[in-house]
Amino acid sequence: MAPAPHDKVLWLTHPDLINRIDDVILPILKDLKKNSLNIILRIEGDERFSVRFQYGVLFAVYQKVTLLASKIDPKLTAELDLRVYLEHLCDIKIVTNHFKASILFFTYENYNLKAVQKDNVKFFQVPKDFERVFVPESPLLVSIPDEKLYNSVALGGTFDHLHSGHKLMLSLAVLISRDRILCGITATEMLTSKNYPEKLESLENRTLTVQEFFKEFKEGSEGKIEIVTLRDPFGPTIELDALDALVVSPETLTGGLKSKKTLSKIPYCNLLFRFFFVVNEVRNEKNLSELQIVQVDFIIADSNDPDVKLSSTFIRSLINK
Repeated sequence: MAPAPHDKVLWLTHPDLINRIDDVILPILKDLKKNSLNIILRIEGDERFSVRFQYGVLFAVYQKVTLLASKIDPKLTAELDLRVYLEHLCDIKIVTNHFKASILFFTYENYNLKAVQKDNVKFFQVPKDFERVFVPESPLLVSIPDEKLYNSVALGGTFDHLHSGHKLMLSLAVLISRDRILCGITATEMLTSKNYPEKLESLENRTLTVQEFFKEFKEGSEGKIEIVTLRDPFGPTIELDALDALVVSPETLTGGLKSKKTLSKIPYCNLLFRFFFVVNEVRNEKNLSELQIVQVDFIIADSNDPDVKLSSTFIRSLINK
């Protein structure tokens, strides 16, 4: 089967391979035509029930590919539409029907390939007794529940120039929620203090991008995901009792906001990532149940500088050059 002259989807049925396939991913990244790379991970056995392990795999793959992209060209880090899926959670028909992508499929021996056998799929066989060498390394794994503990999960952000950090955050929400995900997207009028504001995407585009990403999950096709516009820092998180957890970024938990009395002193561009500290205080005042906080990792954007984090501001700065 000849490789298709399109962008790639890397399909891993064994996540242990991720530490051994730099020599496969690197040429793929160098040959991208549309800067779009989809990776589908197949996890088998008991690990399919470990949220912590699955999140660790997602984080490791997003991080590794992002750093490989930065070695090629920093702008590729900003322009790359990288999507990492767990096969048992995503809608395979939607994901594999991305005609802009070709599929690189790592699979076990004797795995039934007919379901995804297409002209743009290239297969690599992996022995059934492949030795386990992969250990997800996430500094925040201790904050991730090991089971789907929450009926209803909320998260929010600008989701401008949807990047790997956003996708990891959205994917974590899918992993830990049983029934409902409430995703808030910040209205444009609340982003006036952002850097490079002329490069901000419209609310319509940001909302559509998040909707399309969620549709690639089974939850997205089952009506379990609701997207709302945030026109104040709190949104529905201080109004709805039927919420159990908030998915937050590291910046959220390092902001140091301890009381809602300090809200007026904090620029909104920082407040968006800090307000989670005061959500429970406000909820307590309204006799609403307290929310649990689940933290997601930052993605490092520069292979030469671990302090450079992947963010919408980072992407807009590169676009602005």
